Amino acid sequence: MHYIAGGAVLVNTIGVGPIVQCLTALTSSTQIICGTIGNIVVSEKVDSQSIVNLIKELDLSTEMIILQSLLKEIRVEQYESSETLKLCLNALRECISSVQNNLNETYERITYNNSLWIFKFYRSYVFDDLMTKLIISKKALDNRKKLLFETLNMYSSKTILPNNIDKDIQTDNNHEPEHNKETCEMELYQNYSK
Repeated sequence: MHYIAGGAVLVNTIGVGPIVQCLTALTSSTQIICGTIGNIVVSEKVDSQSIVNLIKELDLSTEMIILQSLLKEIRVEQYESSETLKLCLNALRECISSVQNNLNETYERITYNNSLWIFKFYRSYVFDDLMTKLIISKKALDNRKKLLFETLNMYSSKTILPNNIDKDIQTDNNHEPEHNKETCEMELYQNYSK
């Protein structure tokens, strides 16, 4: 059974696992972020120039488009039982949610500032706090993306195996599973320490 992660259509959605749900939420959030960034850039004025420049400098729009594309390409059936991947995706989702909330607040402040006519200097919002939050969120986003891709890389290079792989391993009565497990762990340790 194949699922299209983050796609518009999920084949046979009955029993869809948490990884598919998380990927769908992530791709949806990245798409919303791109739209919000577009609205912010279009509605910029002189007083909001600093936050708009920061958003452009952080290159959030391009990063979200690429991340969305990469998330859609994850072959879900390979990782459905991976607790590590679930943790990585949930951490990434929290971070993207934070970026999304900061951008929404930025857009609301810009919209409010643009609606002011009288005593605009005294009544308008500043963006220093949001700029700091965006920089922190971007650093966290970069770190969590790195963790996600390292996890995916470890699965693809067979350094670690999903949790359900033990169900597929058949052992003879002549071989003790503990010995095989120790041998595998030793090989992994030796490969990792090189």
